[in-house]
Amino acid sequence: AATGAAASVGRLLGNSYSPIEAFNENGLVVHFGFSKNAMDASQTTIHATYRNNTPVAMDDFVFQVAVPKYLLLKLLPPSSSRIEPNGVVTQDFVLTNTQQGSKGLALRVKINYTQAGAPVNIPVVSVANFPAGL
Repeated sequence: AATGAAASVGRLLGNSYSPIEAFNENGLVVHFGFSKNAMDASQTTIHATYRNNTPVAMDDFVFQVAVPKYLLLKLLPPSSSRIEPNGVVTQDFVLTNTQQGSKGLALRVKINYTQAGAPVNIPVVSVANFPAGL
């Protein structure tokens, strides 16, 4: 069962898909919540929440997403490029699965930001622990 911020995201979305923790390193925690398009089962919106659990702001925050060829990606802008200490930034992206039912969601993420004047470049991380049915 999801707890904390992930559970809150799930309740806010009002859906039956459990949120996941996609990344947790160096004080940056990324949760994904999910909603499906009621008119198009192949379309999933991922509601990303980026939490800075450090006492220093994360500036110039960029979250990059790469998907396999069978997925179409529409990445919407984040709520801010700065994550305050113990703060949260949100971002949505829409995935359309052209092989819905035969292949599930999978993606790779790359994260860059500056903290205390030093660049932080997190190498590519694969995310594949999506709830069934997406």
